[in-house]
Amino acid sequence: RGAYDFTGGDTPMTLGTWFTYQNFSITMWINPEATQTNYADIFDNYHDSDSNWAIQQNAGTHNQYGWGGLFNLAADTWQHVGFVRKGTTCYTYIDGDLATSGTCWPNGINYDGNPVQNMVIGSHNSLGRAWKGSMDELVFWNRSLSAEQVQTLYNNQTDFIAAQET
Repeated sequence: RGAYDFTGGDTPMTLGTWFTYQNFSITMWINPEATQTNYADIFDNYHDSDSNWAIQQNAGTHNQYGWGGLFNLAADTWQHVGFVRKGTTCYTYIDGDLATSGTCWPNGINYDGNPVQNMVIGSHNSLGRAWKGSMDELVFWNRSLSAEQVQTLYNNQTDFIAAQET
């Protein structure tokens, strides 16, 4: 057991169509490789211009991604990342600290099933755009975590439950 390695080839994970949350969080440890494919997707829920969502590299700017604003990940370095969507705002936390926040999908995320909207990790659902690196301790939350809760996860305080629920 250990981290899952994405080599940029045929290694994405397809998790099916169960992910239909409007408010959610994703937390994990991530270690991106230095060189990525243009528009490499860390996560993709079969997005196109205005439907569904993705956490995607900013064109050819290696390891700069968008989620509530642009943020950078250090290549070849393990970092704890938290992605939170609450209402119409998306937040990115890196190593427990807020990196970005901004409006995202102000009219809600469209999960109409057309086309089939598989949750894919490490690539776009149908266009390739494979991401290269490793992930560990990946957790999908069906609620928006608070900044305190993301910080608690980063600090690995498993004996402490953050009191601030969302």
